[in-house]
Amino acid sequence: MRRLVFCLLMIAGLAGLAGCAAPKPPPGSKQSHARVVSSPYGNFSFTNIQIFPDSLGVKVKADVASGATNRFEEVWFDVAIFNGNNTQTGKARLGVSNFAPGTSRSTETLVYLSGKDTQAFDLKFSEARLALKYVFKLTKPVESEDTIFDDKEVNIGFSPSTSQIGMVIRNKTETVMRIDWNNVAYVDTDGLSHRVIHEGVKMAEKNAVMPPTVIPPGSMINDLIYPASYISYSTGTGRVSGSWNERALFPKLPAARGMKGKEFKVFLPIEINGKVRNLNFVFQIKDAIEG
Repeated sequence: MRRLVFCLLMIAGLAGLAGCAAPKPPPGSKQSHARVVSSPYGNFSFTNIQIFPDSLGVKVKADVASGATNRFEEVWFDVAIFNGNNTQTGKARLGVSNFAPGTSRSTETLVYLSGKDTQAFDLKFSEARLALKYVFKLTKPVESEDTIFDDKEVNIGFSPSTSQIGMVIRNKTETVMRIDWNNVAYVDTDGLSHRVIHEGVKMAEKNAVMPPTVIPPGSMINDLIYPASYISYSTGTGRVSGSWNERALFPKLPAARGMKGKEFKVFLPIEINGKVRNLNFVFQIKDAIEG
């Protein structure tokens, strides 16, 4: 097995890979600051590999470039540490998120060790989760592959995603336009209606009354909506503080494969010249593309 040999050197309080020879390295191993790791998706090139001593073991840092043709939501690599007797003394995982073809990322991990004799390490591909892209189209009140609604009074461009539904709303009239966000609703693929929050509303205030947005004549706003009921709070324990969590609008793989053809809706009442237009937009999931 080909492994990378390293020695730990403290220089001006900083630790990193050094060019010195490690005592009693495993047979066939050699020191290196770079490594190419193969996977079923293609090769990943690791450079600037550094090993830093830590009170609990060693910290491994590296830059990794993707030679794969797929886009990944997450990629994981196994890093193992060995002593001079070629015995594994620690193992951990290096992870990279939102990894696109031809891009580079920095990553690091802490490896807990069973001993202080650290002579070599090995790096292997572990697993990957392919990125997922949903494709949508607007079906009502008009059909639009670009999810755009346009008439003589208003132009609305929608940008649905798994995290939110973006909207660019342009007032084409010569009078003020108002949106009462308290009356806007998101209807999920199961037909359940949800109150929404929009940009600028704190998650802790998801149930509070929201002031209306005014769009002057001939102007536009860039906003988004998200179902308030998809927001939850996790209580912290011990030294870990609580946190707010946002559920995805649409599922990840493999459940995403069954979403093709399903519909969701956005109910958007808009007040124009004192009269309310109840616009009901229906969207269809055209596809869920992997990688």
